[in-house]
Amino acid sequence: MRIIVLLFTLVSFSQCNNQSVNNSNIYKQTFFDSIEKQNILTLKSYNAVQLNDSAKWFLYLSHFNDSCSSGRAQSIVELRILPIAYCKISLSYVRRRGDTLSLLYNFLYNDSLIVEKNSQGEFLTDGLIFNLKTNKLIGFVKGEAHQYETFQFFDDYERQKSLQATLFFRKYKDSLNSWLRDEVNRRGF
Repeated sequence: MRIIVLLFTLVSFSQCNNQSVNNSNIYKQTFFDSIEKQNILTLKSYNAVQLNDSAKWFLYLSHFNDSCSSGRAQSIVELRILPIAYCKISLSYVRRRGDTLSLLYNFLYNDSLIVEKNSQGEFLTDGLIFNLKTNKLIGFVKGEAHQYETFQFFDDYERQKSLQATLFFRKYKDSLNSWLRDEVNRRGF
């Protein structure tokens, strides 16, 4: 009889532990989603919601064929190799200075771990800077550094990446992140 009670107690304890782990993943997903919702409201107040889709698209084009390497939960975590195009992207920060709008994003591994570096150990481009008067892309953020480029650079970059991305998106269409898959279809890839 004691053995049955002990087994029942162990099984109950195990289920409680599994439930708390699942609840923590739900909390992390809800956390990133709630941050993004607040930032979308901020973009609405600036009449700049359309820049969110442009920024996400550019970031996916920048990293579609990169793979995750390390990420951050509460400490650095080594990640299983996974193409970044499979990961969710979430708007994590909005900052306006005059006519300049900075949008920072997190690529999320399993919807809960922030991807920091690609498989080559390089920091990801995680943000874009727009001119609010013209809605034009004027720079990007990589790590903690802001880099400004000419408009021609971005046009050439997007054209070059689009050719490579077309082949990648066709080949891995079913595995892409759902937002990216919808955007690929919308843009006619």
